[in-house]
Amino acid sequence: MTEERVPALVIAYNRPDFLRQLLQTLTQSPVSAIYIAVDGVISTPGVNKSSYWEVREICQNFTAEVPVHLLTQPTNLGTGRAVPAAISWFFGQEERGVILEDDCRPTSDFFPFAIELLDYYAESDDVFMISGNNHRLDRVTAPDEYSFSRHGQIWGWASWRRAWAHYDHSMAAWPSLRRSRWLEEVCGGYPDAVRYWRWIFDETIKDKVDAWDYRWTFAMWHERGLSVVPPRNLVENIGFDARSTHTTSAPDWYGEIPRGEVRFPLRHPAIRSVDSDGDRWTDVNIFNTELRGLARLKQSMLRTLARVGLDRFALRLASLLRSVRK
Repeated sequence: MTEERVPALVIAYNRPDFLRQLLQTLTQSPVSAIYIAVDGVISTPGVNKSSYWEVREICQNFTAEVPVHLLTQPTNLGTGRAVPAAISWFFGQEERGVILEDDCRPTSDFFPFAIELLDYYAESDDVFMISGNNHRLDRVTAPDEYSFSRHGQIWGWASWRRAWAHYDHSMAAWPSLRRSRWLEEVCGGYPDAVRYWRWIFDETIKDKVDAWDYRWTFAMWHERGLSVVPPRNLVENIGFDARSTHTTSAPDWYGEIPRGEVRFPLRHPAIRSVDSDGDRWTDVNIFNTELRGLARLKQSMLRTLARVGLDRFALRLASLLRSVRK
């Protein structure tokens, strides 16, 4: 029996060591084609660009037993535009596939998990993506079960062309939805979550946040799309360092995430509905929606420092502030 395979998109930029590791993993995984997308080199004077050129050299010289496709942007688009451009390029050629940034390390069960559910939900328009992430620390489910979330965790995921077609970078529907009770309904009526996500969408639509995933979250919520959550965390993110655009240091909770295997065949839920308790846990513990005052200011300040290029200073400051009571 021939092993089923799936195309994979790799998104890279300036971390040649991570890219080599991921490409090596993919050569040993059930992939039918490998697409690699690289943003243009940053033009900021004085920045050492050797790692960017090394990434390009790796991509140009990479070969595999499956077709390899390469997209290199002529100019630097930034994360907020380069990633969705890469995904649109990918789904312009494939009906479905797996998406991995260069700092993602999938377990051996990630690909069969994604492939089974890409098949199972291929015609289900309400299922938008299959995440490889389960970040909950408070609940461990049976290894052959999975759940649904409104949150689309994207540290290793899979989706379909039909779902990505709903991505709208302009978030054109947000101004009118902001004036309605739509966000209250989506967030289960929790005031802290409503405040947080209203602020996030306001900042994102004004391009004050260079993050494509918030726009993808908005697209999913606008269409009432669901994300599959695996029973165990199936993708590890190793990219918490000064080269990362947003996650320059690992969150305190990340090292405690239980990792494990999935048992096949999977048991599919009889009813597709959001795990409301799980989404509330994610809002509070992952997105810190309950943070107020100085704690929120501290978080915003660190993100701003990282975004403007003061990554190493942000790392040192974050370390000093860990002992400060929120």
